[in-house]
Amino acid sequence: MEFLNPGMLYGLFSLAVPVIVHLFNFRKHKTVYYSDVSLLENLKQQTSRTSKLRQLIILALRMLAMAAIVVAFAQPVFTTEEKMEQLNQEISMLYLDNSQSMQLAGLRGSLLDDARNTAISLVDNASPDKNYLLITNNFDPAHERPLTQDEMIEQLQFVETSSVALPFNDILERASLLAKDLKQNKVKLFVLSDFQESAFDEEDYLLNEQLSLVFVPFEAMKQNNVFIDSVWLTNPVVQPGIPVELNVKLSNQSEDELRSLALRAETADKVLAIANVDIESREEKVIALSFVPTTAGFLNVKISVTDFPVVFDDDYFISLSISPKIEVLEIFEEKAHAALELLFAGDSLFAFTKENILRLDPQTFSRYKLIIAPLSNKMSEGLRASLSDWVKAGGALLLYPDLNSPVLQNSISADLNLLISTETDTSTTRLDKIVSEHPFFDEMFSRIPENADLPDVFKHHGILPSMVSDVLIELLNGNPFLTFTNYGQGSVFHLAVPFDPAASGFTESALFPPLLIRMAFYGQNQTKLSYTLGTDRSFLVKTNIFGDNILHIKSLSDDFSLIPGLARRQQQVLLSLEEPLPQPGFYGVYLQDRLIAITAWNESRKESLMSFTDTEDLKEIFENKGYEVVNIASDTETNLIAQQAGVEDNNAWWWFVLLALVFLLSEALLIRLWKAEKKQLANNKK
Repeated sequence: MEFLNPGMLYGLFSLAVPVIVHLFNFRKHKTVYYSDVSLLENLKQQTSRTSKLRQLIILALRMLAMAAIVVAFAQPVFTTEEKMEQLNQEISMLYLDNSQSMQLAGLRGSLLDDARNTAISLVDNASPDKNYLLITNNFDPAHERPLTQDEMIEQLQFVETSSVALPFNDILERASLLAKDLKQNKVKLFVLSDFQESAFDEEDYLLNEQLSLVFVPFEAMKQNNVFIDSVWLTNPVVQPGIPVELNVKLSNQSEDELRSLALRAETADKVLAIANVDIESREEKVIALSFVPTTAGFLNVKISVTDFPVVFDDDYFISLSISPKIEVLEIFEEKAHAALELLFAGDSLFAFTKENILRLDPQTFSRYKLIIAPLSNKMSEGLRASLSDWVKAGGALLLYPDLNSPVLQNSISADLNLLISTETDTSTTRLDKIVSEHPFFDEMFSRIPENADLPDVFKHHGILPSMVSDVLIELLNGNPFLTFTNYGQGSVFHLAVPFDPAASGFTESALFPPLLIRMAFYGQNQTKLSYTLGTDRSFLVKTNIFGDNILHIKSLSDDFSLIPGLARRQQQVLLSLEEPLPQPGFYGVYLQDRLIAITAWNESRKESLMSFTDTEDLKEIFENKGYEVVNIASDTETNLIAQQAGVEDNNAWWWFVLLALVFLLSEALLIRLWKAEKKQLANNKK
C-alpha cells in the first residue's frame, strides 16, 4: 500500500485524545452514605467489570473510526510489487519552465515558486527508488543524468528564472534525446509551465512515441505588464553637441490605463532625459527622448520604466559610439578635386583625407565613414576587394566615372552589382527629377520649387536600370544621375558625372553640399544599439587584429569574462558565443587591456507578451499528432502524484471511509443496546 498524501498520517497522533480521556475520568462522584454495603459487594464487583469492558469496547470503536478517517485523508492506494518495480525502473522527466514570464504572481509567490513546489511535492510523495530527469530552459549539463529523489529535490530548489526562452519543440527534442540515451521505451514528461503563446506557436510539433505528456498549467493572479519593447535612433549621426533623439516603444499588456508613468534615460552618473507617459490599456506607444552628448567615446544608456511584478523587461540597454568627427576619404588618380576639399576640409564636423589610388593602405579604411572613389581601371583587385568588404561592414561609398577612359566589365561596379554603360554620353541635358519621397532625402528639403534651377550636364556615363538600385535623381533624358544601392550593411552611391565643371554644373549648384553631407551621414551608421540574450549568438566588431591576438568579452558591472570564438573579416571581426551571456547589461570587447567596443544586451521581449495557450486546445493538437496527453486543469498535487504513481484506478480511501462509518454505527448501536438493558434491569428491581 502506498499513500498519496502521507503527511496526513500525522493525524494518527490524535488517537491519544480518547485514551487520555479514558484514563483520566473527569466525572465528579457523589458520596452516598449507606448503613451496610457488605451484601452489595459481589454485585459491585460484577457491575464494575462489565462497565470497564464496555468502556474499552467503545474506546476501541472510536479510535478505529478516527484512524480510518485519517487513513482515508492520506489517500491509500494498492499497487502490486510487479507494478511498483516497473514504475521505479521508468524515469520521469519534469520540464520546469523557468522563463521570465514565470515571474508573474501566483498563489504562493511567483508562478515559478508554485511550479517548483508542485514538482517537489510530486517527487517527495513518490517512491524513494524512482529516478528523474530535470529539464529547464538553460539545458544545464548537470541535468543530463538520472537524479535520485533527494538529488532531484535539491536541483529543483536551485532553479531560478532564466533569460532563455525556448520553443516547446526544443524541449521535446531535448526530452527525446535524453530518453534515447537512457534507452527508455516509455517516458512521461511533466510540463509545468504558464504555457505562454510565444513558446507554443509551432504548427508542426515533433512526434516521439516514447513520450507521453502531462500538462500542468499555472495561471497568474493578475496578468499585468508594461515593458520597453524596442529603442531606435531618429538620426544615425551621434556626435558631441548634436541632439540625439531616442524613440522608445512602450507596450501596456494590462487591462488598466496608466497615467504619468515615468520613463527615464540615464547613464551610470547622470539622468539624460525624463518623460511622463499616459498609455491606454493594450496600447503600444512611441515616446521620443532627447539629449545632447557632450563628449566623444562610448555612451552607455539605460532606458527604464517602473512596473511590477514582471521587472525583467523594465530596463533597456543601448550603447552609442560617439565620434568626434566624421572622417571622409577621397581616392584620386592624378589630381584631387578642389570642390570636395572645399566642402569637407572647411567644416569642423568632418576630417577630410585625400590619397592617390596607387598609394593607398586598405587597412586604414575602417576609420572612414565615406569614401569617394573613381571607377578607375587602375584599381587593383586587392583594392576592389577591400572596398567591397568595407561597404559590407557599413561604410558609404560614392563612385564617379572617369570620362577619359572606358569602364572595364570586371571593375568594382561588377563586384557591387552596378549596371553601367561603357560609353560616354556627350549630349547636353540637365537634372530633372529628384525622388524626394526616398528616405535618403528625409528632412533635406522643406520644399522643392516646380521650376527649380537644376544644374546642366554636358557629358555623363549611362547608368542602366537595376532591380537592386534606387534612382535618387533623374536626368531630363530619362537616364539616372544618382543611384543608391544597399550592399551588405553599407551603401553605394553611383554618380553619372565626375566632379569636373567641364562635365556638369553639379559641384557649383546648391544640391552639391547637402547631397555629399547626407552621404557621409549614411556611412555614420551606428553599430547595433543592442543585442538579445539567448537569441544573438554572434556579432561584428569593427577592428583589425593580427597574429595570435585574442579578444575578451568582459562585463562592465561585475567580474564576468570570456574568450569568444573569432573569425576575421577584413575590416571586421565576427565574435561568436557558445553560451548566452549571464545577464543583461553592458559588455566590453577588449584587445589585451585596450577597450575597442562596447555592446549592450537585453532580455528577449517574447516573454513580455501576456498571451497564453489554452491547454485543452494544446492537448487536442498533440493528440492529433499521436501523443498520449493528460491535461491537469489545476496544479492539484493529488492528481499529479496519482498520475506519477500510475495507480489512478486503485484508490482505497473510500474503503476506509466506509470502515469509519461502520465503527461509528457499531458504537451507536452498542450504546443504545446497553442503555436499553440497563433500563430493563432497573424496572425488574422495582
